[in-house]
Amino acid sequence: MNRNQEIAFRGFDTSFDKLILRQAQDYSDTDLLTTDLPLTDSPTTDLPTTDLLIMTRILPTSAPEALQTALDLLRAGEVIAFPTDTVYGVGALAFDTNAAREIYRVKQRPPEKALPILLGDFSQVQQVAAEVTPLARKLAAAFLPGALTIILPKHPKLPREVSALDTVGVRVPDHAFARALLRAAGAMAVSSANLSGAANPVDAGEVYAQLKGSLPLILDGGRTRGSVPSTVVDCCGSKPVILREGPISADEIQALLAEKG
Repeated sequence: MNRNQEIAFRGFDTSFDKLILRQAQDYSDTDLLTTDLPLTDSPTTDLPTTDLLIMTRILPTSAPEALQTALDLLRAGEVIAFPTDTVYGVGALAFDTNAAREIYRVKQRPPEKALPILLGDFSQVQQVAAEVTPLARKLAAAFLPGALTIILPKHPKLPREVSALDTVGVRVPDHAFARALLRAAGAMAVSSANLSGAANPVDAGEVYAQLKGSLPLILDGGRTRGSVPSTVVDCCGSKPVILREGPISADEIQALLAEKG
């Protein structure tokens, strides 16, 4: 290891017997790696010369310190993983440009794909949307909190790193811990906690298997109730455009809109 390289932290995840390494520079510019090397008292000269050791912590959502630990990391510009009502998500504060970039790096996600926004309550929607259409309000009243992402015109202050489009997807998850986190943290940019194109994780172990070493915290809320990502509906106009069908079906949406009043 180079003498002028600073090792800021070394940790060992005893739950998974993995030694996790991270490069000693800004998180947004680095690639992370994980190795199965055992932790010993021997000198670290055998370790990669450009890496910094860090532990990915798995913390139960029932732990008294879980919420505050998550908030501290988010406010420090970190990315964390947590359970929702559909699948586990990986997210950061919605208005933190650098943290949004980190989500793309963690997931190896193409930057042209926008990041959805999760809210603690739909009343927060005007923080991230320039306009909330009557159609959006009707669908939100019927299906949120729940597995529905509503596409709306993007608020001009929302970073381009979150969405390079003129629109943004918003959702309120039907999950007590996730909503408590979102109410305390504010709007978060969140995507499924998987490598881009890989299986959607439904428990903390599956998140760890894909993202270990690339983020400091996975909040373990057990297995999610669902296993399918949310239904996505474009509500920018007067008629819905279903972009992805998920737990909420097109028939349910049409039935709601067919109701009078």
